[in-house]
Amino acid sequence: MNTPEPSTQGALPRVYDVSLLHQELITSMAHELRTPIAIIRADTEVALMSRNISDELRLTLGRTIEEVDRMAVRITALVESVRPKA
Repeated sequence: MNTPEPSTQGALPRVYDVSLLHQELITSMAHELRTPIAIIRADTEVALMSRNISDELRLTLGRTIEEVDRMAVRITALVESVRPKA
């Protein structure tokens, strides 16, 4: 008995659609993360400008900025990883 081959017709467009949805999801999530990260960084910078904070708090705020910057780099790398290669 000869079993027919599974149909692959239409498979490529479905794979493309899933890939496009994945890319759009990551890009949207990155945008949603970048906004609060930018606000945290800006507010932290403003707090650092104050003359009336302890050295310990100044150090903590500096570390906060460093970590926010690390998160921003990772978000950018994530977005770059789903962009189509030319």
